[in-house]
Amino acid sequence: MERYSLKLLPFLFGFILIFRCSKEISENGTVNFTLDVSAEEGGTVSNQGGTFTQGTTITIAAVPNDGYEFVGWEGSNEIENEITVLINSNIKLRALFIEVNILGEIFGDQKIEQVYKSLKILSEDWIQNEVNLTNEFFNEFSFVDTKYWVKLFNDFFEENKLTSSLWNYLQYPMFYWLGDEVNYKLQNSVLMSLQKRLKSIQQINFDTKEEVFSSLKAFGAFIKFSFNNSKEDHYIYRIAENYSKILINSHGVIFNFHHELNESEVNLFGDIKAQLYYILSSLSYIDYELYSGFIDLIKIDYESIEYEIFLDHRVLVYHNNFFSTKTLNLVNEVFQYVPVEYHNVVGFTHSGCITNPHVFQSIGGFNVFGINTNENNATNAENGFPNEVARFDSDLFYIVFVHELNHNVDAIKINTDNELVFHKNLLIENAGQDQKNYLRSVVDDSYFVENPQEFIASISNMYFTNSFKTFEVALKRAETGNFNPMDQFLFVARLYGSESYINFFNYGTTGPLFVDQIICNKNDDGYINSINIDGVEYNFTLDQNNLVTDINLTL
Repeated sequence: MERYSLKLLPFLFGFILIFRCSKEISENGTVNFTLDVSAEEGGTVSNQGGTFTQGTTITIAAVPNDGYEFVGWEGSNEIENEITVLINSNIKLRALFIEVNILGEIFGDQKIEQVYKSLKILSEDWIQNEVNLTNEFFNEFSFVDTKYWVKLFNDFFEENKLTSSLWNYLQYPMFYWLGDEVNYKLQNSVLMSLQKRLKSIQQINFDTKEEVFSSLKAFGAFIKFSFNNSKEDHYIYRIAENYSKILINSHGVIFNFHHELNESEVNLFGDIKAQLYYILSSLSYIDYELYSGFIDLIKIDYESIEYEIFLDHRVLVYHNNFFSTKTLNLVNEVFQYVPVEYHNVVGFTHSGCITNPHVFQSIGGFNVFGINTNENNATNAENGFPNEVARFDSDLFYIVFVHELNHNVDAIKINTDNELVFHKNLLIENAGQDQKNYLRSVVDDSYFVENPQEFIASISNMYFTNSFKTFEVALKRAETGNFNPMDQFLFVARLYGSESYINFFNYGTTGPLFVDQIICNKNDDGYINSINIDGVEYNFTLDQNNLVTDINLTL
């Protein structure tokens, strides 16, 4: 999955163009815009446009000729043949038509029958032979005009649902496989067909919930991949936002943020509600001014801690009223020490309000266990330190939360920075398979070589629970000539500090969170070469790779 292509819509991508058009100001000060409407071969339009005052609404109908049918508008995300246009910019629209029953001539009746059969089978399960046949079809007809692909999928989805299994397949040729041309055709046609399909599904029940959820996941994937590739595709964003509004407004209090779903409601709405929130918070993350109005749509209490977290950190904590005030305050406090540019977390959930924690699509998010931080008793606690130092138990919710958060930091901050990712990989390479070469040594040998994505997150289990004790582990290993754990400690410490200090964290079984600023010095490359703890200065001799070769103490 190393390549991604998102090339939406000269066919339908008029939304962005609208914002780039100029306006006319008449002598009396009114603002006028131009509406240009045309039809391609196969039909007519009821209104060809003209010049209109800003705020005017114009109704336009696309009328197919005998033997033709309407398939869409070039320049609009509307899918109906009759639309009402609000004139707030210059707009250019073209109605698109195809001949009735033309698909057999374009694709071949037998091949349409075969690809529909394969798609139906893939709606139930991943069968590699059907994957291969469908991929061959997509490749063979990559040259065909997009409007025919739209009709192909419109016809399929008139009688078939978008199941989770079918989406699991479609996302690969849509984004990753088969080349730009197939990616382009699938992105356009499937998106339009889904929009048309979803307009007919406004009530969620046990018959429709899988299709609604799969469609929301598809929108989440479009948003995620367009964002990751630095493409602001407001056409997609508006479709997702509009359908979200339809769902929210048609289900009473179900999608209100503070409405607590009961067990049966969790089974029906839990995953949909979480995915819906991931979509809306992702849009807000992309453009806060344009999309942050969803906060009012889902009726978040402005006095709530959840609103404070969202306002300060752009993170939506959806928990079905499960998290305690102490838990939410702890979450808010931790985010204060993790710079916003280090992560792209737009929200997170807990396992008690959803049915499957591993199925959501968003710019960034995660799931935690269905537990709260401990109040006064160490009900849920864990020791993450090796036997060579005294035991230190920490709150289990806190450990899981900082672990998952630092998975995201690893992906967004470290793995996108050439210097940081090079140094991280060097640390793993030098440490090798022996667990004693790792700070987080309560794992099997070769664990981090085989699972490098766990390296930073696992160190955070120790560093965020007790940084002093984490340093103690590194020091004890250094006394035996093993400087690998100290290199790892200094790498994480460097992330969470400034030019002159690093943050040391401490959170036990019941809190509170203590954060000490420890004075440090750095070399010309920005690597820590000394820290001062309780009046003792630890000086690190670094080699050409900024790895520790010796430690000296100054009292």
